[in-house]
Amino acid sequence: MLPTQRLSIRPESMNRIRTIIAGFLVSSASLMPQWAHANDHMFAPQSAAQRAINFDGQGFLINGQRVFIASAGMEYARVPRELWADRLMRLKRAGFNCTEFYTFWNYHEPQSGQFDFSGNRDLDAYLKLAKSLELYAIARVGPYYCAEWDSGGYPVWLRSMPNLQVRTNNAPFEQYVTRFWGKLLPVIVNNQINRGGNVILVQLENELSTGWGTDGLNDPYFQYLQSTALAAGLEVPYFFSGLNHSSDPAGHRPWSSASRTNPWFSTEFWCDWYDKYGETGAEARGKDWDTWKIIAYGGNGYNYYMAHGGSDFDYFNNDEDAASYDYGAAVGQAGDLRPEYYKFKRAAWFARSFQSILETSDNASSTYANAATDSAIAVTARQGAAGTILFLGNSETSARQTKVNINNVSYPQTGSLTVNPSEIMPVVTSCPMIPGVTLDVAPTRILGITQQANTTTMVIYGQAGSPAELYLDVPADTTITAGAPALSLNGTKLTLQTIYPSSGVSDFSFQTGSKRMRILVMSDTLADDTWFMDAGAQNYVVCGPQYVGDAAITNRYLQLNAEIPWQNAANNPVIAYGPGDTPMSLSAVTEPGSHPGAAPLTPWQTKSGIAQASPGYNTTGWLSSSSGPQQMGADGDVSNCAWYRTAVNAPSSGAYTVSFGNVADHMIPFVDGTAVPAAKVSTNSFTATLSAGSHTIAIFTTHYGRNKLVGYVGPISQMYVKGLSGPAYLFGTPLSGPAPLTNWKVMPTNSSAVGSTPPATDAAGWNNYSVGMDAFDKHAGYAWFQTTLPAISSAEAEVAAFSSVDDNSWVYLNGILLATNYGWNVPFEADLTRAWIPDGPNVLTVLIQNTENIGGLDSAVTFTAYQSETLLNNWVQHGGPGDPNSTTEWHALQNSMSFSGPQLFKTTFTASPFEMTGANPMWRVATSGLSHGSIWVNGHNLGRYPETIPAPGVYIPECWLKPGTNANTLVIYDESGNFPAQVQVQPEVAASRDVVTFRSTRPVTIGQQ
Repeated sequence: MLPTQRLSIRPESMNRIRTIIAGFLVSSASLMPQWAHANDHMFAPQSAAQRAINFDGQGFLINGQRVFIASAGMEYARVPRELWADRLMRLKRAGFNCTEFYTFWNYHEPQSGQFDFSGNRDLDAYLKLAKSLELYAIARVGPYYCAEWDSGGYPVWLRSMPNLQVRTNNAPFEQYVTRFWGKLLPVIVNNQINRGGNVILVQLENELSTGWGTDGLNDPYFQYLQSTALAAGLEVPYFFSGLNHSSDPAGHRPWSSASRTNPWFSTEFWCDWYDKYGETGAEARGKDWDTWKIIAYGGNGYNYYMAHGGSDFDYFNNDEDAASYDYGAAVGQAGDLRPEYYKFKRAAWFARSFQSILETSDNASSTYANAATDSAIAVTARQGAAGTILFLGNSETSARQTKVNINNVSYPQTGSLTVNPSEIMPVVTSCPMIPGVTLDVAPTRILGITQQANTTTMVIYGQAGSPAELYLDVPADTTITAGAPALSLNGTKLTLQTIYPSSGVSDFSFQTGSKRMRILVMSDTLADDTWFMDAGAQNYVVCGPQYVGDAAITNRYLQLNAEIPWQNAANNPVIAYGPGDTPMSLSAVTEPGSHPGAAPLTPWQTKSGIAQASPGYNTTGWLSSSSGPQQMGADGDVSNCAWYRTAVNAPSSGAYTVSFGNVADHMIPFVDGTAVPAAKVSTNSFTATLSAGSHTIAIFTTHYGRNKLVGYVGPISQMYVKGLSGPAYLFGTPLSGPAPLTNWKVMPTNSSAVGSTPPATDAAGWNNYSVGMDAFDKHAGYAWFQTTLPAISSAEAEVAAFSSVDDNSWVYLNGILLATNYGWNVPFEADLTRAWIPDGPNVLTVLIQNTENIGGLDSAVTFTAYQSETLLNNWVQHGGPGDPNSTTEWHALQNSMSFSGPQLFKTTFTASPFEMTGANPMWRVATSGLSHGSIWVNGHNLGRYPETIPAPGVYIPECWLKPGTNANTLVIYDESGNFPAQVQVQPEVAASRDVVTFRSTRPVTIGQQ
């Protein structure tokens, strides 16, 4: 079998990846098993769909034919509708025959009961477009999605629904899921393959351990999901949660298909990770290895997550990402093609070309274990009635030379095979090709096979100068039509023995009856620039371009648009092979054009973003709360910022502190319209000197994305809340503190401690503990933490401030529960006043639940005592940055200006949209010098900055640009009011490309197009 050194666990992201691979939170107390070991079966199709889509233990059948599913994950929500066709075509050109996507709930129902399936959200149009490109579809309908998406896809309004718990048999939750699915599922159902569409598989839920594959039928929640989907008309195969999610889904050894009743498929083959931009050569080789392992071990298909990452437009990023969701994918955020793309293309076309073997074979590795003459080459084999494929694996760091023994003959006969480091090379044997012709042995790399009228064309490739050999059994009436003497015939044995050229294509062919078989021989470099495509009603093999987009027969000439990247352009001759005998040369009929540099910006204009802080500001229409401030989004706004206002009455002049139970993620306070200096603002409070009397308090808050709630089950109303929440207080002069709390003790416990009385200070089982220590040895669990507070008799208010508790916490003083908090790295405060004993002792106890990995009091806890305390009620709040695309109230930006809060900035620039031909720069906004905020170009919200990954600025989709001098408007909403002096709009050279039209130098022969 193949070595297993490629099992890879991705590194932590900039914040912390919450051990995605190891497991995730199922309920408030338990962890799921390893995903790779979860049930990976699927439910059989309903009878109405069985003729169109079915399966058995060896693979998939689509319309009665064996099909290897090479699927590419791409989220329509992360790509502008105008670019759907371009991006899907890139995936098709790479050999993918399927696309997979999520249907994010908050994308389609941003407001309760208000659904949007139009424009960029037109899922029906997306499915029909994919079908027109001959791509199948895998729909993952939630209701939870993860995907580094805001709240994992839950709408913000869902947080305010009473008694609601997500992902469980909870009537309120199921009520809203039913309403959403009532709009969503008909789109999916009507596009099922048996109803004329392209949907072949559907996933219900996502990554929830109580229901993977076909597990979960004893769980009422999964019963609900199943019955609801079936009642809506789901007929194609479906499954729960996912199948074989991993960065190396094939695992450690090949498997037998005979023991399976379902195909082996991976719905999430992580081809990189969400903290990446671009890729390295080592990463590309690693994923190439992992892909070929799936094929070699017996996989019937896979879905790359993500094959194309895209962008988090508007405010849909979670707290780990910003605008870019590049994912280090094969197709970059700007549509550029990475080295991984070309490796994925080789694997996909091969698997589809030999799907008759891969979808009907079983593990035969023991039979061929010693087939390689080099013992460092490990051999895995798949064998069935349609043929055998041997996979030669080289896990070494240098190339290996080997032959392969088949039926006591060593191949290649004129030399040896060079297996590259980290390469798995397939050798095909005993495979029928066309009637009467069998590919006896192919000791070479095969890119793919295509049918062109009566011609079957096979493309093989290898290192320049190395042997290129094929051995076939043919009928007695076979004649060689091109390529003798390298292509020779001896009775019924046809042999090709040549070498791979350093450039160009060697063309060999033979005829048997009315059928012709052509063999195109090329270098491994040219194989990357070879494309299987259709134009008119005929298939073509096009060699030379680094990418081919649109292709058509125009006035009897073959015409195509080829891309030339600005970096590493190859400039190969372009040749097309159709069904005729003679290849067609194509020549350029358009010019690339000049490559622009940074776009000059017109003088900046600015507009105030802090009018909401003014004492007399009209708050009509704002959300009112007679108690404390409500979490961001409570007013229905789905942006990442909100204003809060209230009035306070200072009984006398002096220093005061305004404190909030929770602030997430950032605030800028204003008193009577003037910003409080940053030095007087802490995480959850600020101090100001107030004169006696009434004052207007205004708070600007912003957040950097809501946590995706991976695996969480339960209420979400208080999970990772944003903005201001919890009680708000006006405290008088501090009498002591803030002082760090020390002398902590810890005692392990279990989930039964939730709601119970904390243990006494002298109870057995306490151990010394220091803040920052892992109290859980990287395991899930519960523990009590306790310390005694200093005795202060003269204070009227006492507050404990927690910088971060890992993960969930319940705070007690003297046995009385005073505060709860959910989520790691969420600062919060606990008002201890109502349980305070003036003369002490005062025992502070915290129950902490750790969901996985390290846990405990991971940051400082401080204590402050205040002279007085006033509860601040009667708040109003309103979300959003205002109208960034308004044409009024703009003023010229002067260098003498300074800003103390959010500010809007506007400029214009010249950058034409994507053209069919010519130079096509991929533009980005470099945000140097700014703080945090959002960017709009021509009214489109590009997403949040700063980027959390090394993307070279915020990507501007080329379809959103306008032609003309200074026709494009750029608006920036900077949340701290930083000047945009260093902002640039510039091309990303690594992603930019020219588009050149090529046309055949002779017309296509009538009847052969």
